[in-house]
Amino acid sequence: MRQIKRIIIHYLGPGSGAHFRTAEEAVAAVRGWHQAQGWRDIGYHWVISQSGDVAPGRPEAEVGAHAYGDNAETLGILCCVGVEDRHVPPDMLDALADLIAERAEEYGIPLDRAHVIGHRDVPGEGGATACPGQLYPMLPQIIERARMASLATVELDGEHLGEALLVDGRSYLPVRALAEALGVSVAWDPTTKTVRLSRFKQR
Repeated sequence: MRQIKRIIIHYLGPGSGAHFRTAEEAVAAVRGWHQAQGWRDIGYHWVISQSGDVAPGRPEAEVGAHAYGDNAETLGILCCVGVEDRHVPPDMLDALADLIAERAEEYGIPLDRAHVIGHRDVPGEGGATACPGQLYPMLPQIIERARMASLATVELDGEHLGEALLVDGRSYLPVRALAEALGVSVAWDPTTKTVRLSRFKQR
């Protein structure tokens, strides 16, 4: 199984993606374009239509062909917007955030701008592009949505404790929220970087 360390976001470039009614239709079209250039398969691993429909492209187990010089350890996600699309549909953004959150959890990819990047962020010749166009300045917002999609609600005896972060199928709740719910005090020592838990003393 190949290591996947980053997610790269793409757009269509020239034209518009509005004519693709489904992501499957877009996958078929882009696969055809790429194969006409002599490629074995579509270069992207996932494609998202403007309606928020998501379809797989090249299998994730296979190295993609979407970012020259940076394919080996990345996933490529194509969003069906082009330079003629002045408006990025909210349904597409929601689907993109959900997909990023899902794939990041699967591979243990941190949800930050160092690991979720635009095509133009690729070093060297591979980043000599305007891609992902109008999505590029939206990446911090999209990543934040993905973080929210990676949260799970935690309850204790039916009462809400807080939101836990999901990583590799495990939930991580802030220590203070859990400690106080269990009747334990919590203190942070910044010098030793130690969290100290103490049971409340009965008076």
